[in-house]
Amino acid sequence: MPQVNTGFSAEELRKLRPFQSVDPHLLGLLAEKVAPQWAPRGTRIIALGSDEDATYFLLNGVVRLVAPDGGEVVLNALDESARRPLSHLRPRRYDVISETTIRFLRIDNRLLAGLSAPFADPVTRAMAEGVAGAGTTLPALENELLAEMQEALDKDRLVLPSLPDIAVRVGRAVADENSNSRRIAAIVQTDPVISAKLVRAANSAFFGGQRTVESLTGAITQLGFKLTHKLVLSFALREIFNAATKAAQERMRELWRHSTQVGALCQMIARLDHRFEPQQSLLAGLVHDIGVVAVITHLEQRAPHLEAALVDRVISHLRGLVGAAILRKWRFPDELVDCALEGEEWLRNKSAEPDYCDIVVVAQLLSRGTGPRHPKELPEAEETPAYGKLRLGDAPDAGSGQSLLDQAREHLTHTESLLRA
Repeated sequence: MPQVNTGFSAEELRKLRPFQSVDPHLLGLLAEKVAPQWAPRGTRIIALGSDEDATYFLLNGVVRLVAPDGGEVVLNALDESARRPLSHLRPRRYDVISETTIRFLRIDNRLLAGLSAPFADPVTRAMAEGVAGAGTTLPALENELLAEMQEALDKDRLVLPSLPDIAVRVGRAVADENSNSRRIAAIVQTDPVISAKLVRAANSAFFGGQRTVESLTGAITQLGFKLTHKLVLSFALREIFNAATKAAQERMRELWRHSTQVGALCQMIARLDHRFEPQQSLLAGLVHDIGVVAVITHLEQRAPHLEAALVDRVISHLRGLVGAAILRKWRFPDELVDCALEGEEWLRNKSAEPDYCDIVVVAQLLSRGTGPRHPKELPEAEETPAYGKLRLGDAPDAGSGQSLLDQAREHLTHTESLLRA
């Protein structure tokens, strides 16, 4: 059992984030009622799934936070982030295990409730009240969330989505020179939905189908390993756009709808400008907003009742940086990392030659109204440097983005339906 140490002061308590602005008298009262504890290396301080009504802080030493999927984060009491509560969401989302002898603080939440809200930082207070707050509270809350996520991202502690397992396994099989269509099919067939989509794609003129195929092995042979891998990756991305709460689920649905439309437009643009690979362009469109997935997931867990306008502002600040971090984690090429990082820099003009990010910029503007921004806030696609670099002269009216949409309506419908089905 951890050993209790009764020596504690209001000054040490004030170092913790939620208590930095608390009235000294109230802080002194709280310091008299709590006592730090010591625990040896290997002690599980907080259990995954626990619904204990208490708040924990790390005062000295190092702990390891272990997620259900095996992911781990090491937290040192010297880190700035250690000033916030440990695994405070309930039920607890981590096992918290001491890596060294540690000194920690456990505060019964009923004690905090009895001493009222001065002890809550803006985020904790918003969660307790079930609203984002109003008036002067809102900027403080926004800044707190931004600082928290930025710090977690900088220190590689922000939970980022993993690449879907089937995409990883197919990628490894494709990279193996000893692989054949049957081996890859054996992997893909573990997902019936993706298997059906591959057969459908192989029989589509949009993916160059030369003859009708009925088997998954035949579809993979006809598509080729490289295209098969990119299609599997594109189809598998859908599973990442998920959430637990109703509000977050709706955001994820809208985000996936926007991403599939942008992806389809990117693919269409690449078919007109033959300098780009259509399937790589589709993938660029699908992942350009992948950072939003991680931001929504974090906010859903940290403060699930935030008003929509505040969520949008946090997303706007962090979507690019977080998206780039995810794609680097997935070992995507730099050309796709740039699409996440710079895909909303509407007037970007990095070089005389276009790149995949230019395609994403144009595709987003052509899909006006399907994303989080209001169309009035966006320039016309034709006004951007990216549009001028792309070879879109085969269109009936090369100067009109609308003509591109009109001539490719069937293609867009087919690709979007394949991705969303």
